[in-house]
Amino acid sequence: MRDFIKTGVLVMFILLIFVIVFIILGHLKHEVSLLSRTELSSNDPTVRILYNRVKNKTDLRKAHLINENLTSDEIIKFVLDNIEQDDYEKKSYEAKKITCQVTKTIDFNTSDSKCNVAIIDNDVFMDYQMKFFNTTNELVFDDFEYKGLTCKNSGKKYYCLIEDFQDKVLGYSSLDKVYEQNDQVVLYEYYLQIDVSDNDRCLKYFDNEYCTNFDSEKRPYIDESIITKDGVLYAHIFKKNNDNYYLEQSFVVGDI
Repeated sequence: MRDFIKTGVLVMFILLIFVIVFIILGHLKHEVSLLSRTELSSNDPTVRILYNRVKNKTDLRKAHLINENLTSDEIIKFVLDNIEQDDYEKKSYEAKKITCQVTKTIDFNTSDSKCNVAIIDNDVFMDYQMKFFNTTNELVFDDFEYKGLTCKNSGKKYYCLIEDFQDKVLGYSSLDKVYEQNDQVVLYEYYLQIDVSDNDRCLKYFDNEYCTNFDSEKRPYIDESIITKDGVLYAHIFKKNNDNYYLEQSFVVGDI
């Protein structure tokens, strides 16, 4: 009986040692992980580029976004928000009666004397998809309307009629912190979204004059202290691929 008790005590002692060692190793691993992080300044050129991709942007705001799960529609619209001017063409077409004939198969109705049209090759969207998300999904180039753009695809390129647009959903960002670890840059950003067509929501942040005439008013300023107080904290994880960083995932901190 005594031998049995001694054996039990020995087993419990060994298990306790294993638990203590496991906790110590886990703590050391965490400390090493923290030591391997390098905090980056908001003025760092890479940080400025990556932050501009998400700053004040209302699209792709999900509790947990994974690059491989994005739809064609989400990717195409994100590219439109971030495309550089040198990567597309802009042309004006004269309107005859109420129609601008852009190609044999593509036309736009308008009440103006001319149509301003952005022309973007389908291949450009594929290139940007690789640049921004490191994915090569076969994109579906459907016709759509988005933020004052009416876009029709010819099979090889998009023709997007550009019209005046005032967004009713405003996004405001405040950069919290950024660090680099191994081949990743992790960017923390407070984000506040305001639908100004919701009068109660609008009046919480802006005066009555703006909320009554938001369709014709300029975008108002919000102090960063309000963004951090009322906003949601996002973490955006960018991974390095050669000289480029792509968005691997982003999520609301605390939700996963």
